[in-house]
Amino acid sequence: MHVDQVYPGDRASNCKGMMKPIAVTQSGKKGWILLHECQKCRKTIRNKMAEDDNMILAAEISRNPL
Repeated sequence: MHVDQVYPGDRASNCKGMMKPIAVTQSGKKGWILLHECQKCRKTIRNKMAEDDNMILAAEISRNPL
């Protein structure tokens, strides 16, 4: 759910739309990054992937170009 507006954890967004994973990218410092798009307002948010995230599903998402 789209809850953060400016900073991760700020919970300042009033949108509350559902977030859909749309792409996976790689950052040298942070590792794998999952991009989500809000289905209501279309804002894109980047989240660092965790060790327990589904890497097979991430690989499938990465096959779809932005």
